Amino acid sequence: EMYATGLILESNVLLGYGDGPNVFAEDKAVFYIDGDWRVSAFSAVPDGLMTPEKQEKITLTVLPDFAGQVGPSGSTSFVASTGLGMKAGLSQEKAEAAWKLISFYVGPIAANKRLLGGSLKPPSLANLDISDIEMPPLDRKLFTFYAPHPPTLILDAVIPADGVQRINTGLQELALGDITPEKLAAEIEAAVASVR
Repeated sequence: EMYATGLILESNVLLGYGDGPNVFAEDKAVFYIDGDWRVSAFSAVPDGLMTPEKQEKITLTVLPDFAGQVGPSGSTSFVASTGLGMKAGLSQEKAEAAWKLISFYVGPIAANKRLLGGSLKPPSLANLDISDIEMPPLDRKLFTFYAPHPPTLILDAVIPADGVQRINTGLQELALGDITPEKLAAEIEAAVASVR
């Protein structure tokens, strides 16, 4: 339907992954779909693709709900990351030392330093106070984005690579009219089943 109405042009689905942000930043597209990691392409100072004034006019949102979706309403894609842990059953002294080390790496002070250095993106530390921190408008919007949008695992985290690849190429074929939705769905299911 998005292709039929012209909301997405056939030529747009053939863009390289790195070209999308430029097309959006140059006002050649009315929307851009990608992950939160792409915000820095637009907001990085001083090399970002958008001025702060232009960033103020951008809204971060999720796709609307659709019939048969998996995951909560209004959710956003998410992937669990690595973190630090501590061995159970340590002595009090060793446990305190371990927590001190963990806090050094991921606690509020370290998170604030990473944030100011541009390497911390939410939801790394949801309770970080950013009210007094100077940052580009899109980065600030990103910090408030997650509270109303519960996480749903991103496809790459739950579907084998062959299935994800078939989705990516299949969406292009679908836009170009080279495959039906039913045939594409069957091929994706077959690709996933072949590696499980």
